[in-house]
Amino acid sequence: MLSRPYQADELFRPAPHGPKSDRPDHMNLSAHRRPGRAIDMASLRGAGVYGLFLDGALFYVGIYSGAKTDSMAGSVLTRWRLHLTYQTLRSPNVCFTAADVARILDDAPNAPFDAIAGALGGREVDRGALAAQGHPLIETTGASCTYRKARFAARNWDLLRPGREDEMFARISFVYARLDPAALPVGVPMDRAHRQWIKYKWLERCERHLIDALKPICNKETAVGTEQQATLDDFRRELIEALKEPLPPYSSKDASVSADLASTEAPTVAAEHIAEPVDTDDSCAPGEIAFRARLDPPGEAFLDELDLIAPAGIELDYVGIPQARLYREPGHAVLVKITATSRGVLRGYARTGAGVVQALGFADPVEKPGWTDFAIDPAIHQPTALIALAGAVIGGSA
Repeated sequence: MLSRPYQADELFRPAPHGPKSDRPDHMNLSAHRRPGRAIDMASLRGAGVYGLFLDGALFYVGIYSGAKTDSMAGSVLTRWRLHLTYQTLRSPNVCFTAADVARILDDAPNAPFDAIAGALGGREVDRGALAAQGHPLIETTGASCTYRKARFAARNWDLLRPGREDEMFARISFVYARLDPAALPVGVPMDRAHRQWIKYKWLERCERHLIDALKPICNKETAVGTEQQATLDDFRRELIEALKEPLPPYSSKDASVSADLASTEAPTVAAEHIAEPVDTDDSCAPGEIAFRARLDPPGEAFLDELDLIAPAGIELDYVGIPQARLYREPGHAVLVKITATSRGVLRGYARTGAGVVQALGFADPVEKPGWTDFAIDPAIHQPTALIALAGAVIGGSA
């Protein structure tokens, strides 16, 4: 089922803050979820294929495979929020492989590439030494950006540069082709084997077709210089084409699966909905991917709401430990840290006393030097309590 186009400013608001050290000044932007908007969130939950557009021209095709424990849970907004600032070279967490850094340094001069070169020490810098020294713009595992995405940003820098955030958010849009949950066989167990099958056998097949046919500039499969300016109509047409051949049913020969499921029909995206006119009134950071991979659906929903309600001056972000954190902006001071065990159990750590934590509804906090440790139960606690706790930390440090 293909969604209507969502303008970025319907879903998110720009949240500028200072860049991190050794990064260009323009890498100073996050995207925060907008609360109180009339958005059909159910249509954006669960696995599917999506497209990102700038002024109606497709620049990226991606997939979202859902939550760790259920492919039909989790929100694609977690992916889109990151795309907005990573693919535009605006996030303070942008980083590249050493090979892509070399391509940027070798490319023709332009404002964002010149700024990246400056942060690295100039275009003639010793590149081997940069990688060996662990420069923050170079990542050996899980780079958050690519040369192709940087090239897209450079081409559109007059719009994407600092000072034009509101217009940038108004002109980028998203569409989502969600896997139809009604077509799933009854009682499908969402174990790892089934979720991997959905991702690699169903979603990636559609994704590959769209990329091959439409050649969006930011996808790694699109050779530099062959990119096209595909439209939403092109995306819709090729999605229908990709689904003409039935998706393969789950097979016990490929993974462990019960006999009854092996004989069922594969779920499909409802092509009849794709053909309808669209109402004109679309790579996660490694830290967030690793953190969310530990969560069950209630934990993911808790995190999504926390992101949704974070007010100006408080930002939800992630580090690779993995850990979620509430920061004070500007300044990027840590207010609250959130960890998750391999079983998805959440714990919080706040820079305040145990009395404050307990007063906000978190039972049995343990005060330690510099932090108070406490349990977070999504069945009991509300994300608003964590925002209030972050506010209390700010108030206590004022």
